[in-house]
Amino acid sequence: DTGSRIEYVNEAFVRNTGYTRDEVIGRNPRLLQSGQTPASTYRQLRETLARGETWQGEFLNRCKDGRPFVQAAIITPLREPSGEISHYVAIQEDITEKKRLAEELERHRHHLEDQVAQRTGELAEAKQLAEKASHAKSAFLANMSHEIRTPLNAITGMAHLIRRGGLPPDQLERLDKLE
Repeated sequence: DTGSRIEYVNEAFVRNTGYTRDEVIGRNPRLLQSGQTPASTYRQLRETLARGETWQGEFLNRCKDGRPFVQAAIITPLREPSGEISHYVAIQEDITEKKRLAEELERHRHHLEDQVAQRTGELAEAKQLAEKASHAKSAFLANMSHEIRTPLNAITGMAHLIRRGGLPPDQLERLDKLE
């Protein structure tokens, strides 16, 4: 009501909070407060309802047994035909599990992002090492090609000079194989 006294609760409220209807009817909804909802949330709620507007937000409340829960709420004024506010109706949902799952999903997302960043770094490092190895191999092959070509050219030139000097047929055959 306009005096902030609970006039009605449904079965879902009873089931979610652990309070019986008799325990809450006529009492202020403060009995659910855990002390963890920021004061600014309640200030905003009061200011919004005082303007005759609908408020929407979350409360960090507690059940009768002390167990905390997160409650999403929409509270709107009900008006008489004259326009005067006569009551407020609150539609609330226990979103504790949804929040827990969202936080868990967020942790997994961050973990995956960290793994992707780590693996990307490892791959970049491996690529850099592979490129370095490829350059080293190319330099080695170019150097070896030069080192092998020089003595082979000398051998080929000497074989040519020996052939010009005239040789018996068996030595010419060996010289052909050498060339």
